[in-house]
Amino acid sequence: MAPAEQAVEVEVADPATDLPGDGAKEAKPASGGAKVPAGRGAPSVLAGRYLIFHGRPAPDLDGPTAKAFHVEDRKEADRKLFALIVPPNVPDRINRGDSLRKSGMVGAFKPIEWGPVEWPPHDQHCRAVVYERPPGGRVMTPGEKHPGFNNVRDLQRIFIEPMVGTIRELHAMGMTHRGIRPDNMFYADAGQQRVVLGDCLTVPPGYDQPAVFETIERGMCQPAGRGAGDTREDLYALGVSLVFLLLGFDPVARLSDDELIERKISDGSYATICGNERIPVSLLELLRGVLSDDAIEGWGLDEIQLWIDGRRMSPIQRKAAKKADRGFPIGDKEYDNLRALALGFSRHPDLAVKAMREGHLLRWIRRNLEAPDIAVAMEGALVDLDNAKGDRQRAEAEAIANLCLRLDPQGPIRYKNLAFLPEGIGPVFAAEMLGGDPKDIIGILLRGIHKTWFRGQSQAMVFEKRIDAMEKWLRAQTLGAGPERCLYEFNFTLPCQSQLVAGRHVTELSELMRALDEVAEDVDPKTPPIDRHVAAFVASRLGNEVEAHLTVMADPGKDRQVLGMLSLLALVQWRTGIETLYGLTRWMGNQVGPALETYHSRQRRREIERDIPKLARKGSLTELYNRIEDPDARQEDFHGFLAAQKAFHEAEEEVNAVQSRALDRATMEEAAQRVSAVVAVLFTIATTVMIFLVRT
Repeated sequence: MAPAEQAVEVEVADPATDLPGDGAKEAKPASGGAKVPAGRGAPSVLAGRYLIFHGRPAPDLDGPTAKAFHVEDRKEADRKLFALIVPPNVPDRINRGDSLRKSGMVGAFKPIEWGPVEWPPHDQHCRAVVYERPPGGRVMTPGEKHPGFNNVRDLQRIFIEPMVGTIRELHAMGMTHRGIRPDNMFYADAGQQRVVLGDCLTVPPGYDQPAVFETIERGMCQPAGRGAGDTREDLYALGVSLVFLLLGFDPVARLSDDELIERKISDGSYATICGNERIPVSLLELLRGVLSDDAIEGWGLDEIQLWIDGRRMSPIQRKAAKKADRGFPIGDKEYDNLRALALGFSRHPDLAVKAMREGHLLRWIRRNLEAPDIAVAMEGALVDLDNAKGDRQRAEAEAIANLCLRLDPQGPIRYKNLAFLPEGIGPVFAAEMLGGDPKDIIGILLRGIHKTWFRGQSQAMVFEKRIDAMEKWLRAQTLGAGPERCLYEFNFTLPCQSQLVAGRHVTELSELMRALDEVAEDVDPKTPPIDRHVAAFVASRLGNEVEAHLTVMADPGKDRQVLGMLSLLALVQWRTGIETLYGLTRWMGNQVGPALETYHSRQRRREIERDIPKLARKGSLTELYNRIEDPDARQEDFHGFLAAQKAFHEAEEEVNAVQSRALDRATMEEAAQRVSAVVAVLFTIATTVMIFLVRT
C-alpha cells in the first residue's frame, strides 16, 4: 500500500460572495435580537416592535437586580410600558413567562414580551421583559416609612384576599412567586384599591428577597440557593409583608441577617417579627398560622380560606427547639440548641473542628441534649477525620458539612462558603462556575455530601434523581458532559457561555445556529465550531437524541471527531428548521479534511473537495454530511480499494514468480560456472602431476 497522504485542507469559497445574481450578501438577523440603529441614544428593539430606551430609566419600577427602563410600542403608542433588563449571566425564570402570559391571572405582573436585545450599557445582549406600567405605583418603597394600614378590613380586601387568590392560581400552575414583599407590590389602579404582585421572572426564586421574608431554612441560604419552594414560602412572605403594611416600617431593620436568623431560631419567626408591636387581635391567628416555623403545622391555602370566610381557629404554635441548660461556646456566643449550633459551626468551622477533636462537643451533647444518634455520628466523624488522607482541610470542611446536616437536617448544605438547599443548586452552580472556581460545588457532589441531606429527609425527594444525574455528568469529562452539562441542565434559561458566541445571549438552539453562522466569517476556519459549552448546551436541549453523535465526537480519530461534529450540527439544523446556514456550512467545509483522508481513492477525494464549495452555497449541513459520508460512495471506495489490493497482490505475486525463476537460472549458471572452475582446476592439477611423474 502507498504511504498515507498529508492532511487535506479544503478551501471553501464564501457563499455570501459567490451566490447567483448580484452577489449581495443575504441579510441575517442578529442571533440575540434586532440590531440597534447606530447612535448613542438609539433604543434597543425587542421583537421588532418594542423600543427600550436605555437613556430613560424608570427607577420607581426597579427591582433589586433587574433595572427598569421606559418602553414605547410601535403599534400602540398610547400604551404605558416598561422593561426590566436582566443582568448578564443571571439565571432567570422566563421559562414560566408563557404560562403567566396566557393565564387569566389579574393579581400579578404578566409579561407582554421578552427576549434578548442589544444593550449598550452592558455592551452585549441582555434579556428584556416588557410589562404594563402599574398606574398606582409601588405600595411601599424600601427604607421609607409608610403611614401603615390601620383598617384591617381594607387590608383584608385590598391585600390578603387578592394575594391569597394569586398564590392559589400560581400553585395551580405549578409555580411559586418567591418575590412577595411590600416593595414588589403595586397598585393596579390610580385609586389604589387593587394590588398586584410584581415581577417574578427576572431572577432565581427568592434571589431578591431580604432574609426577613424567607423561612428559617431558606434564610440561611445564599440568595441564589434558596430554591422555588412551595406555597408555604409565598404565604410566609405574605405574612411578613402584612406586618410591614400594618406597621408602615420594617420592625427588624436594626438586626443584621445573621442576628435575625439567630433570633428566629431561638424565639420563633412570629415572636421575632411581631415582637412587642401592636398587632390587631383579628390578625393574630392568621399571622401565627403563616409565620409558623413548622412546615407541617403552619397554615396552608385551605386554612387561610377558612379564616377569610370567617371561621376562626387557633393555629398550633410549634414549641421552641429543645434548649440545653448550658450553651456551647463558639467564639463570643453560646448556642443552646442543635439548629443554632449548626449555624454557629458553619460560621466558625475552625473552632468547630477544634471542639470535635478535643472532645468538648461530644461531652456537651451527651450531657445537655437527648440526642444519642448525634453523638454516634460525631464519633464516626472523628474516626473519619483521624483516618483522612491527602488534603486535611478538605476533609475537615467535609466533616463539618456532614455534621451540620446531622444537627439540622432541614437546614441547607453548608460547605466552606456555600449554603444552599438542593433544589437551589442550579443558580449556585452557575454563580460558582461563571465566577471561575466551581471546585467547591463540584466537590460537594463528587464526595456525596448532598446524600447526607437527602438521608435526613422524612420523605423521598424527586429532586434527588436529578442530583444523581448531575454527579454522573461531572464524572464524565467527554464533550456534552462535565460541569458544562450541569450548568445548562440546571439553568435552562442561561445563555450559552461559549466564547464562540460570547455576548449574544443565546438561549435557544435556533439562536445558537444563527450565531455560529454569523461568527463563521470572523473566526479562524481551523477553529472547531463546537466546544465544550456548545456541546453541553445542545445536549441539554436534545438529551438522548445526541448521545450517538457525542460518542462519535469522543473517538480518538480525527476523522470520527469531525464526522460526529458535522452530524450533530446537521441534526440541530434539521430540528430547528433553519433551511440555510451558509457561513456555518462553509466553516464545517474547512474542517472535514481528516474525514476526506479516509477515502482511499485520490480521485474521489478530489471530487468531494470540488463539490464542497457548491454545497456551502446551499447552506445545508445535512447535504455536506451526506456528500462526505455517502454510504454508496463509501462502499464503492471500499470495494475499489479491495479490488486494487487484490490486483496489487496478484501483480506482486507474478513479479515474485518471475524474480524467482530468474533467480533459479542465475543460480544454475553460477553453479555450472563453479563446477567448470573446479573441473578446470582439477584438470590442471592432474596434468601437473602427470608431467611431474613423467619427468621423474
